[in-house]
Amino acid sequence: MKHGLAIMVAVVTLGAAGCAEMNPFQRDEPTATGSAAGESKQSFGQVDRDGDNNISKSEAEEAGMNELVQNWDQADKDRDNVVDESEFSAFTEGKKGM
Repeated sequence: MKHGLAIMVAVVTLGAAGCAEMNPFQRDEPTATGSAAGESKQSFGQVDRDGDNNISKSEAEEAGMNELVQNWDQADKDRDNVVDESEFSAFTEGKKGM
């Protein structure tokens, strides 16, 4: 019985140690730089915290994407009050060239 318990403790310990590395729902924290260069380096998925495939203005604010927030009307081309992935890409790509 002692050997079985030791093996189970080892498996649980090793499994718990690797959980953070294997968690598909864990997101990297975005870098809150606020600059166009920093904002273009953030991935859409990092900013879309709730995973609804849209970035709300509050998500952009929380991610420190000051330039996106300040230019919200320019980025939100279809005026649906969210920035989708194609709008985000167009906005960040457009800012790289400036």
